[in-house]
Amino acid sequence: MIIHFSDKLQTIFFFSQEIITSMAMASKTKLIVFFSLICCSCFAVYSSAAIDTLNQGDRLNSSSSSSASLVSGNGFFTLRFFNLSAGELYLSIWYKTDTKKPCWLANRGRPLKSDSGVLLITGSGTLMIDSSGGDSIQLYSGQSEAKVSAVLLDNGNFVLREAGGGLILWQSFDYPTDSYLPGMKLGFNHKTGQNWVLTSWLSSSNPRPGAFALEWVPVERQLVVKRRGVRHWNSGALSSNGTFQNMDSISFGESGAEYHFSHFSNKDEDYLTYKVVMVRPPYPGWENVTSFSLGSDGIIVLQKSLGMFLSLYKECDGNSIGSGCERWARSKCRSHGERFEIKEVVYDNSVAHFVDYNESLSFSDCLDKCWKDCNCVGTGNPVVNADGHGCLFWYGHLEEVENGKQGMLYHVIIRPPVKKIWVWVLVSIAVILIIILLALLVFLRWRRLKLQEKFLADLMTLDNPSDAYELENDGNKGHNLKVYSISTIMDATHCFSLENKLGEGGFGPVYKGIMADGQEIAIKRLSGGSRQGLVEFKNELILIAKLQHTNLVRLLGFCIHGEEKMLVYEYMPNKSLDLYIFDQSKRALLDWNKRFEIIEGIAQGLLYLHKYSRLRIIHRDLKSGNILLDQNLNPKISDFGMARIFTSRSEANTNRIVGTYGYMSPEYAMEGIFSEKSDVFSFGVLMLEIVSGRRNNSLFHADQPLNLVGYAWEVWLEGDGLSLLDPTLKGMCSREEVVLRCINVALLCVEDNQLDRPLMSDVVSMLASEGMKLPAPKQPTFRLRRKMARANSPSEGAVENCSLNTLTVSVMEGR
Repeated sequence: MIIHFSDKLQTIFFFSQEIITSMAMASKTKLIVFFSLICCSCFAVYSSAAIDTLNQGDRLNSSSSSSASLVSGNGFFTLRFFNLSAGELYLSIWYKTDTKKPCWLANRGRPLKSDSGVLLITGSGTLMIDSSGGDSIQLYSGQSEAKVSAVLLDNGNFVLREAGGGLILWQSFDYPTDSYLPGMKLGFNHKTGQNWVLTSWLSSSNPRPGAFALEWVPVERQLVVKRRGVRHWNSGALSSNGTFQNMDSISFGESGAEYHFSHFSNKDEDYLTYKVVMVRPPYPGWENVTSFSLGSDGIIVLQKSLGMFLSLYKECDGNSIGSGCERWARSKCRSHGERFEIKEVVYDNSVAHFVDYNESLSFSDCLDKCWKDCNCVGTGNPVVNADGHGCLFWYGHLEEVENGKQGMLYHVIIRPPVKKIWVWVLVSIAVILIIILLALLVFLRWRRLKLQEKFLADLMTLDNPSDAYELENDGNKGHNLKVYSISTIMDATHCFSLENKLGEGGFGPVYKGIMADGQEIAIKRLSGGSRQGLVEFKNELILIAKLQHTNLVRLLGFCIHGEEKMLVYEYMPNKSLDLYIFDQSKRALLDWNKRFEIIEGIAQGLLYLHKYSRLRIIHRDLKSGNILLDQNLNPKISDFGMARIFTSRSEANTNRIVGTYGYMSPEYAMEGIFSEKSDVFSFGVLMLEIVSGRRNNSLFHADQPLNLVGYAWEVWLEGDGLSLLDPTLKGMCSREEVVLRCINVALLCVEDNQLDRPLMSDVVSMLASEGMKLPAPKQPTFRLRRKMARANSPSEGAVENCSLNTLTVSVMEGR
């Protein structure tokens, strides 16, 4: 049966025209009845023409001018032939709101090469497409004894089944193209081996299979778009409420529409399907049909029932992730900043190019090939193949169109400026390296500080428990000291050259050094293997680090390198006091006013140690050699190696007697008892040395020798105290009463009984207050005969033994 209905309509309208002419003068009521009959006749003709079934012996012909077709019962779908271009004929199913592209093709890979085609069912039940050109395509070739018919169902599925709604022999839903309709399956038929997959068109105008495929992955429970087998996009896992994470943008627009995906799995099938449910339809009987189509660019497009289209996600470029896009393997020759951009350029055949006329290449293949070709700068479809297959690759500079000129649109690779990229790369590398370096330096600095703190904690632990307790309670861990490297010390002292050596004592040699910034320092170097020196080193390091006074030498830091242990002080350019007062050529530099200033400065320093410092310190080795003079000849007490921290007790006892003969108090030298009064005794001896310019151990001969203390006592008893004054000052001192006051205070300080000696606070007051009446001194302790022997000069009648004065006693057992 060939389906024709235009002749019937022509007959009806011709007959109607004749009747209207003859009834021109008829009444209005008759005309109304007549037109009603005409409309009913037209509807009857249309109803008889809009058929949805093809029976055995029927033929659906494409060559008829009436454009014969099958129409689904609900009128949503149409099955008909269409010509895409000359010589290419396809059997297709169309969705009523889409007049540009069919939703299914029977022969997408084998278009008929003629302008006429026929769909028919043979007597044996074979469903086939025949053409006048001799080509034939069998859609179903099975043998059936029962009568069969092909029906276009309301859901768009074209099925071949046995008559009377019997067994389905073949259906279009088993052979999807690029569209996914409600009720259609995506997945696998394990029984027949059928794989239900959507495949995109080669281009928007070429229905041949393209580069993209939409598959259902049961293991991951998600839809996946692949480009030539490489994952391109995923929907995310199917949730329990029938939706996908990366398909949230689906919105039908019609009120009350709900969208549900369902997954079914059994031994025969494993597939995904969906349906659209209208909870509140706009009007009774309203039907909703929605379809998805996979575009030639890999984007899934949702077609709504009102003819609207919605892209579910943006085009994935293979370089970024998000919204389900997956990253491809990056070309080694493409940088992160490069990308494709549509440009209108001048078509110039002189620019190097290459044309690939392969009909199986989609435009996405062109982009992929150009991206992987390091020399390609742009791509597009060849001008001669505007239907969307084949590729044109450019390898030279493409000039953009300007001033309104016309050009061609191509996808051109945009490269960021090379210099800018390298600048950013270099800057980034530099920043990273700087951050790593800074982090390393911070870590090393932190580690060094931790080790230094541990070292200082170990180093600054005194052997005496009471001293350690006082140090701990003070709260200062000595971390204000600077730790010098051995290289810094070696550079400052020129490798401890003899030219820089200042002297040598019980501790070891002392060197002058000049730092890189020009600062002058003095370095005391511990004698190797000296147990006494190590104890003194720790003692002085701990104590002097906590003392700050203008009349105390300042400790800058220390250095420890293997067995080498060194203390670093501020440098005193005039060295020690003994080099002036006991030297014939230099003693004249110290007039009486300067000597009195030195006496007051030493007294202030001792007062600070005994009373005003954070720790009460007993020096125990106060002598002229331990009084250093700065550039202005101001005194500074030094050498705290023998010093001890003193508690609230008035005195202490030790079995280890340290100090210098001639400066030790009697109770300390004989019994090991020391207190603040021990330093007062040493200060009294030192005052007599400063006034007289003589050493304490100088011998003044008469019947029996006397030391300086005994000699001073004898001349004081004689009322001739001024005879004790340094001969170089005689005739130059106009303040004789001050000299006598100093001798009086000195004799008070060296009294035998420590209870009779004044405190340093009293000494400072007596020296500063000229109007204060001083008590008479008592006889001091000296073991020589008290018979006076006059000495007119330090060299007359006196035998000096410098070694005795500088001898430091390390250990002495007290009585």
